[in-house]
This record gives sequence, structure tokens and C-alpha cells, in this order.
Amino acid sequence: MYTFSVKIFEFDKRFSAYGDDFVFYDLNSAEEIGYMHEYKESFDFIIADPPFLSEECITKMSKIISNLQKPTTKVVFCSGAVVEQWLTNCLQLKKCSFEPTHERNLGNEFVSYANFQLDNYLS
Repeated sequence: MYTFSVKIFEFDKRFSAYGDDFVFYDLNSAEEIGYMHEYKESFDFIIADPPFLSEECITKMSKIISNLQKPTTKVVFCSGAVVEQWLTNCLQLKKCSFEPTHERNLGNEFVSYANFQLDNYLS
């Protein structure tokens, strides 16, 4: 039997309803020395959905992910196609065929990126 621990990193404190699984984070703190140090290299799998489609947001989120991941961590990043260059410059991720859907039918092309063959698991 597998046991999983899940953490939801979110700025919106309404997610505190998830109790100990909720971790408040602020992208604007990403550059602070020691930020999120208590979670350094703590995760085997990370799914990220950035709040904004900007180079600044992608860069800051990538710094946080880099601190959270172990060398073997699998990372899935769901965002707009417009972030590809910024994202691939920051993290070793490649665009996947899998296209996530959003219940609000976003106006931008929503795609996925991963550091492993995500599509092999979804076909």
C-alpha cells in the first residue's frame, strides 16, 4: 500500500480549509534567502499552475519549484503556450501533447510541460 502526503501551495488563504495540507506562499518572496527552506528537496512529484502568464511569474515560480524538487522529482507544469520560452529557460521541461482543460474555457492556449514522458502515462 502506498502512502502519499500532499501539500497545496497557494496564495489564496481560502485554501486553508485543507488544514495542514495547505501552505501559504507568495511568489514575491521567491528571491528571499531561505524562502521555503523547510520544504527544500521534499517532493517526489510537483504539479504547478502559475497564477499569471508573465516572465516574472514563471521565473519566480521556477525558483520555488527548483527548491522544492529532489534531483529525481517529476514536474508537470500547466500553463499557457506563451510561457514556453521562459519556462524552458528556467526548468528542464518539455512541452507535452496533453492539453489540460479548464472549466472556464480560458482564452489562451493551455498546454502542459514535464520533465518526463507525461504523454506515455496519459495515452
